[in-house]
Amino acid sequence: MEDITDEVVVDAPADRVWKAIADPGEHVAWHPFATRIDGQHALGAARTCSVLIGGKPGASQERCSAYEEGSAIMWSVESDSTGFSRMVADWRTGFSLQPQGPGATLVRAQSLFRPRLPARLMAPLIRRKPSGPGHGRPGKTWAAVYASASDRWPELALAARAFAGG
Repeated sequence: MEDITDEVVVDAPADRVWKAIADPGEHVAWHPFATRIDGQHALGAARTCSVLIGGKPGASQERCSAYEEGSAIMWSVESDSTGFSRMVADWRTGFSLQPQGPGATLVRAQSLFRPRLPARLMAPLIRRKPSGPGHGRPGKTWAAVYASASDRWPELALAARAFAGG
């Protein structure tokens, strides 16, 4: 199983960070790839995420497979039109939060998947940090990519820039 986990400490209380992740409207406002989320963020609930990746539109159908109010949420990706699900099996993605005092929160962004045969050869590329147009500078962590796209979550954007060394 491949595990890609990035983390960033955000200068915001955990309840504020949780709202930005758990509320579909706020989630789509800061997520760099999501253009729309239809559905609820609740255990067992299905959602459809419309995305724009590399300038190409796509969508994924996901089901909330883990939910701990205020601290963790995970989705199982049931299908997607971007092609990634053809390369991987058992794809899950989500966030967990850990308070770091009264005004700071450790945010973990995690993706878990099993590469299918062709993708096993590409696993080192899949694990690489994003770079290129729309991803900022090379070597930025996934958490920093998420945060740098946010106009509505300035605390995370500032923390992520510091975390990424910029």
